[in-house]
Amino acid sequence: PSSNPYQQDLTLSLGRNSTGNFEWQINSQTYRANFNEPLLYDAAAGNTSNTFETQDKKNPLFNIFDFGSNSSVLLNVTNNTPVGHPFHLHGHNFYVLASGHGVWDGSLLGSANPTRRDTQWIYVGGYVVLQFEADNPGVWPFHCHVAWHLSGGLAINVATRTDEIVPIPKGTREQTCVDWDAYTKRDEVDQIDSGS
Repeated sequence: PSSNPYQQDLTLSLGRNSTGNFEWQINSQTYRANFNEPLLYDAAAGNTSNTFETQDKKNPLFNIFDFGSNSSVLLNVTNNTPVGHPFHLHGHNFYVLASGHGVWDGSLLGSANPTRRDTQWIYVGGYVVLQFEADNPGVWPFHCHVAWHLSGGLAINVATRTDEIVPIPKGTREQTCVDWDAYTKRDEVDQIDSGS
């Protein structure tokens, strides 16, 4: 892995929402998808500062972590929930640099030739330290691979090198919206979870 990565600390927790129901959270925030406002379209159009900042401030449920032009990112994930989680990153493979129970003490496993994966188990009351090279521009989900944990909001969006995202051809978004509207008129989408 590259030296001097940008470090992001993430804490998994189980909290209660305003109705008293449990919800999964990362850094005290749950995730909810909005399929009517795909983040990749805005990122590809170069609207990341307005879109991400505005959406984060107006609706933090998008749970976006924009790593800008950082070439390498280290995720220190601490699991404060009562169950373990297999976490998966789209768009990248990552190095597993450390894993264990308790809180990460800063020491790394065999960082000269670490294990590479796209999914890694995080122990109950434990941690995992992952590093990925931000060499694939885009907006990528990082989420628990247990379906009902994901649908309960245990996810974030990882934005990398958004200034290098290839523009989406004109008309694609509009046609996608027409197709989505037709689908949802025919088959109602009963969103009772995060939508993922």
